[in-house]
Amino acid sequence: MVDGSQIRVPYQPDMEVFALKQEIEDKTKIPIGIQKLILNGKVLENLAKHRRKRLSDFKIGPNSSVYLAKILCELPRAMDKIKFKIDWGYPESKTTFFFNLFTWTTRKKDYLDASCLLYSLGKGRTHELEFTVNHKYPKYKDAIEHSGDVLDEGKKRGEHILTLELQKLPACITHLFFTLSSRITDTLKNYKDPKLEVQDHVEDKPLTKTSLKYRMLLGSSVVVCLYLSEDKIWRVMDIRRSTNGKVSNYHAIEQMIDGIFKDVFCYTYSK
Repeated sequence: MVDGSQIRVPYQPDMEVFALKQEIEDKTKIPIGIQKLILNGKVLENLAKHRRKRLSDFKIGPNSSVYLAKILCELPRAMDKIKFKIDWGYPESKTTFFFNLFTWTTRKKDYLDASCLLYSLGKGRTHELEFTVNHKYPKYKDAIEHSGDVLDEGKKRGEHILTLELQKLPACITHLFFTLSSRITDTLKNYKDPKLEVQDHVEDKPLTKTSLKYRMLLGSSVVVCLYLSEDKIWRVMDIRRSTNGKVSNYHAIEQMIDGIFKDVFCYTYSK
């Protein structure tokens, strides 16, 4: 799976792609309709020329590794302006007094840094980081704008909003990775009820919502990838990968994204 976990499915040479997706739904509860199975950077389609495709059509043998991606939404071709809204509750910290007899839980202010790393694809199946939008560099070519920290002391919650205008992106940009990093707290799992919402900026209505609670284990996490597919449709893919490091350590995040390109899109870093 894209998050690095694995599941095993009994191999049958005549198994159809649709049947494999049904097995995956049974094991993971991910509906067939939002599954994308990826082998060597190509999506395994259910049908071709009105015929159901089989695993043997893709030369899939025993012990093969096929990556499962969860597609949260596809953007209509006419849609140009969207918002990625990420919000979270201040993290909990526990202090123990009197020789472990009492524990006091507090919610201390800490910031999650939402960033967007923009990548282009080159010849020879290589990828290259073009720019990183974050609280320090909040704009990119009038195509992306970062809101900065929006904090609600009463509710003890914070949010970041990244606004995108797809038509203003350079033509070379094909993958945008949205990440979260802690500034102080060592692990992201202490943050309360973190959520992501992708919105149509014009009509101000949600396109997809998802909880981030179960993917935030270490100091930084790649949340979703907005990528331009071969059919020229922008899709939002669920990622769920975490790494050590905080806001000051983007190198760890970049290494994690290099692994995603290699495993899922079959691209390598352009030195």
